[in-house]
Amino acid sequence: MTLRRTPFPDRFAVLSSDTYRFGDKVPDGCRFKVVGRTRLPNGVEVLAINVGLLAFDFSGEPELGGIIKVHFDGSGLVPEEVMESTKHILRVQGARMRLATFVTACVYGTHAYLRASSIDDALFPGLHETFDWVSRGPGSFGVPAHATNALVSRIIGRTGRRLFICAADVIAGFNLASRLISARGSYHVADPISLIVMTYQAMILHNRQHAGASVALQAVVAESALEELLYACGLVNGVPARFSHQVPVKPVSPSKARSMKLKARIECLSDAGVLSPYLAQRLHSLRSARNVLMHEGYDATPQQSGEGLTAIRDLLHQCTDERRFELNMTWSYKI
Repeated sequence: MTLRRTPFPDRFAVLSSDTYRFGDKVPDGCRFKVVGRTRLPNGVEVLAINVGLLAFDFSGEPELGGIIKVHFDGSGLVPEEVMESTKHILRVQGARMRLATFVTACVYGTHAYLRASSIDDALFPGLHETFDWVSRGPGSFGVPAHATNALVSRIIGRTGRRLFICAADVIAGFNLASRLISARGSYHVADPISLIVMTYQAMILHNRQHAGASVALQAVVAESALEELLYACGLVNGVPARFSHQVPVKPVSPSKARSMKLKARIECLSDAGVLSPYLAQRLHSLRSARNVLMHEGYDATPQQSGEGLTAIRDLLHQCTDERRFELNMTWSYKI
C-alpha cells in the first residue's frame, strides 16, 4: 500500500456576480489590482480584486487551513484513511464556501444599503467555480498558470452592464463581516453567519423565479432569528438579555422558547413590543405562504417571496443589531 500526503491549497477566489466590479470605474481588462483587504477575526484573509473577485486565504484559520490530503497510488481496496481524508476535505471546502458566501453577502448587502439599491445579478458559485490564486508579496494577487485560461475566459466573457462597488463600500462590507463574526459568541441559539448565508440564498432563489423555495428558506431564517430575539430581549427565564429591552410580558421557560412554533414566536415578540405591527403582519404572511406551500402544495408567488425578503431584512436588522445592510434582489422576468 502506497500513501502520499500533500498540502491541500489554502486559497481560492470566487466570482459572485457578472455585473459587479470593485474600485474605480475603469474599462474591463485582465490586470488584477487589490482594491481592499482585511483579516477577519477568525484569521481568514480576504482580498477584493478589481475585476469583481473576492479572494480568500484560509491558512490563518486552524479548522479551515493547513489541510493535508492523503492519496492512494496503489490498486485494490482504497484505504479508510484516504476516504476519511476526502470526506474531511469536502467538509472543509463546504465550510470555506459558506464563509466566502457570507463575506460576499456582507459586501453586496452593505453596498445596496449605502447606495439605496437592490443587489444586482448576484450568483451562488459552486465548489467547481473557485479559482486558485497566489501572492507574490503582502496584498498582491496573481493567478497560477493552470487557472489562468479558465478565469480570464470567465472574466472577458461577461456581458451586460457593469456596476462598480467603490473601495469604501467594500471595506464597510468587510467590517460588517468582522463584527458579525466577533459577535457570534454572544448569540444564544442562532448563528449570524448562517442567517446571512441562507438569506443570500433565498434572495437568489427569488430572483430566479423560484418563489416557493425562497419562501421555504426565508421561513427557516425567520424561525431561527425569532428564537434568538426571544433570548436576546430577555424574554426567556434565566437567560441574560443581549439587548436592553423593557419586557411588558412574563418571560417564558427555555423549554417553552425551544418548542414554540413560528406563529407563537411572532405573537410573543409582538406582545412584548419587539416587533412592530407592520413587521409582525409581514411575518405572518410569510408563515401563511410557507404553510400553503408545505401542506397544500401550492407554490408561492414572486410577490410573496419579495415581501418575505423585506420582512427578513427588517428582522435581521433587529436580531443582529446591524441595520446598514440589505439583502434583496428584484424578480427577473422577460415579456
